[in-house]
Amino acid sequence: MAYTNLYVHLVFTTKNRNPCLTPEIEERLYPYFSVICQELTCHLCIGNGLQDHVHLLILTPPSLTVAELTKRIKGASSRWLHETFPKLADFSWQPSYSAFSVGH
Repeated sequence: MAYTNLYVHLVFTTKNRNPCLTPEIEERLYPYFSVICQELTCHLCIGNGLQDHVHLLILTPPSLTVAELTKRIKGASSRWLHETFPKLADFSWQPSYSAFSVGH
């Protein structure tokens, strides 16, 4: 049996750095990020950000690549934002992201 302890600090921005992540949206978005992570057998340790970007510290399994993790989080959260906040019908995340390994 393998033991892993893989933390990833993931950062990504709204398209064109649009400052649309209001406190009302953030209040519900970060718990939803946690739900997405649970579905991916990850654990969202902490999430925070500003109106135009997010920071997520995620404990990940070794079977999930950073690219796949990011793709799934951004895709699911984008769909959820469209459905939950009709005023964000044109919302999208920037295609790029940053990811950093973090020690325990």
